[in-house]
Amino acid sequence: MTVQKSYGISAVAAKAGVSVHQLRIYVQLGLVTPCKTTNGGHGQYDQACVERLRLIHAAVQSGLLFSEMRGFFLALDKGNDRVLQQEQATLVTRLAERRHTVQTCKALLSRLADRAAAERPAEEAP
Repeated sequence: MTVQKSYGISAVAAKAGVSVHQLRIYVQLGLVTPCKTTNGGHGQYDQACVERLRLIHAAVQSGLLFSEMRGFFLALDKGNDRVLQQEQATLVTRLAERRHTVQTCKALLSRLADRAAAERPAEEAP
């Protein structure tokens, strides 16, 4: 039997690329839980928690809301593969929608900047 290495809150936050503050928020929201607790009451986290934290952080950076991710993590924790696949598909769709929205926003930014530059008198141009 292999013993899983566990990490304290600072170490797991650093390994996952999140701040301790972010990790505490994710714990409060129930998105991640310590794999065990020390006698002193401190949470310990394993490599699975590191991967989960990386996913949460990437999802947040991609524009997903905690409320959108909750169903995925509930299904993951309960081992409900059917619901997990549905939730995954929903999240992938939402990411695609956000990607489209970002592309639209980039195009509008360029259009407005180009229009402003074209309307500026020649002596004001940089």
